Amino acid sequence: MIQRPSIDRRRALLVAAILGLLVVVPALGVALGGPPGLFRAVMVGALAAFPATIRIGPRDGFLATLAAVGSALVALSLPPFVPVIALWMAILGVAAGLATGRGRQPVLLGAPIAVAFVLASEAASGGPVAWLPVLAGTLVGGLWFTAAAALILRGRTGTGVPVAPGPVAVRYAAALGISLFAAGWLIAAAGDGHGYWLVSAIVAVFQPDPVATRRIGFTRVIATVAGAVAGVALVLADLPPGLLVLVVFAAAAIALYELLGGHSTGRAWITLAIVAMGGQADGSTDVAFVRVTATVVAVLLVLMAIRLVPVLPGDGSPGAEGRREDPAA
Repeated sequence: MIQRPSIDRRRALLVAAILGLLVVVPALGVALGGPPGLFRAVMVGALAAFPATIRIGPRDGFLATLAAVGSALVALSLPPFVPVIALWMAILGVAAGLATGRGRQPVLLGAPIAVAFVLASEAASGGPVAWLPVLAGTLVGGLWFTAAAALILRGRTGTGVPVAPGPVAVRYAAALGISLFAAGWLIAAAGDGHGYWLVSAIVAVFQPDPVATRRIGFTRVIATVAGAVAGVALVLADLPPGLLVLVVFAAAAIALYELLGGHSTGRAWITLAIVAMGGQADGSTDVAFVRVTATVVAVLLVLMAIRLVPVLPGDGSPGAEGRREDPAA
C-alpha cells in the first residue's frame, strides 16, 4: 500500500478515480475497437503489475510486467500437456515463495497470473503469430499502469515488504507451489478464459501467516459474493445503459480507493463493476458465477496446501512477519 502521513479522503478518492480512468478507459477502448482477447490481455497486464507497483513502486511494477510477459512466453513454448503446464505454474509459485525471504515476492506474483491467462486463451493453441497480440497486450497493460502510477503517486513511498525468515519462506514456497500446481492443472484442463481469476485470488489470499490467510480468504469470499449479487441485481433492474455505465465507473473508482487503503470491501466493488460491465443478464450471471467459483476454489486450494505443508510449525502466527493482502482484482 501507499503510506500517507494523513488521510485525505477527498484526495484519495480523486487519485482512485484518475487511476481508474487511466487504466479502464484504454482497456474499454480496446474492447470497443479491438479483439476481445486483447482487452483481457491489457487488463491482465495491469493486474500483474498492480501489487508490485502499489506496494513497492513503479520501477518494481515494470519489473513485474517483464517477469509476467517472460513467464507467459515460456508457457506458450512448452508442450501443451496438462502436467507440464501445471509443473510450470508450480515452479513460478516456488520462485515467488522463495522471493518472500528477500522481500521481492510482489515482483514475481504477477507472473503466474499472466501464465494462467495465456494458458486459458486461444493463443495457447496457436503459433507465434497468435502469441504476439496476447503478449503485447499484457506488456502494454502493465506498462500503462506503471506509467500512470508513476505520475499520480510520485513523491509517495511504498511500505516496506516484510521479509519472512528462511524456514518460513521455504515452507511457504512449497505450499504456494502446490496450490498453483493444482490451479494450473484445473485451468489447463478446463481452458476457461477467466482462469487468471483463480490464480490472482490464490496469490492475494495466501500469506506466510496462516491466521491472516484464513481471515483474508473468508473476507474475500464474502466480498466477492456480495459484489456478484449486487452486480447481477443491477443488470436485472434494467437500468438505462448510460446510467449503468456511470455506476460501473463509480464502482471501479470506489474499489480502487478501498484497495489502495487496504480495505477488503474493495473486492465487493470491483466484482460489482466487472459483473455489471456486460449489461446483459445472461453474460453477467455467467461472469458472476465464474468469479465466485474461482474465489471459492482458490481459498480451498490454499487451505489444502496449508494442510499438506504447514507454513509455520504448530500453525502459529509470525506476527509482524506476516504481510497484508496484496491488492489484486
